[in-house]
Amino acid sequence: GIKSAPATPYMEAEYVAVEDGGITSHYIKRAKLYNHTAIYTKEFSGQTQLQNLDFSDASNNITVIESNAFEYALVDGLVLPNTISVLGPACFANAYITTLTIPPLVTVLPDYAFSYIQPVHNTETGEELPINIILPQNLTKIGNSCFEGALIKQITIPDTVTEIGESAFFFCRKLESITCLAATPPALGFDAFSDA
Repeated sequence: GIKSAPATPYMEAEYVAVEDGGITSHYIKRAKLYNHTAIYTKEFSGQTQLQNLDFSDASNNITVIESNAFEYALVDGLVLPNTISVLGPACFANAYITTLTIPPLVTVLPDYAFSYIQPVHNTETGEELPINIILPQNLTKIGNSCFEGALIKQITIPDTVTEIGESAFFFCRKLESITCLAATPPALGFDAFSDA
């Protein structure tokens, strides 16, 4: 049978046109989400002009960010809902980030979650803005290659982390400072900090 349209939309979005070499592409600039239980696989992948995502509608109960949901996306200033408890592999891979606070219910950072994340540059000065990933206080594990190749300069690892996976910080060439708050150092996978 034919289903009726939902009372509320899936997403309301404002787009911006970007011309590159004579080709015009349209990107999401702002969006308000409705009826979401997850940020789905590749939902905002490649959205390099994204300035605001509004999760506030009561129809949302977002508990998961699926794999590659924000890969290559601009997530500058993104505020994630506190209802999120699971992150999928490579969910923010290659994303452009300044500050991102991981929700408090997340206990595991999956493989490749923040691999090759990149800084945002100030549009007026061209200055590179530092990346600040704020990890939750209940985090227990940082997965394999989680931050591989990420252009982070510093990170604080909560005292609840007991395991840091293989190549977790491999090739983090800009990493200057790691603060680990654990009294007992976490178990390290092979090459966890190699080439960092």
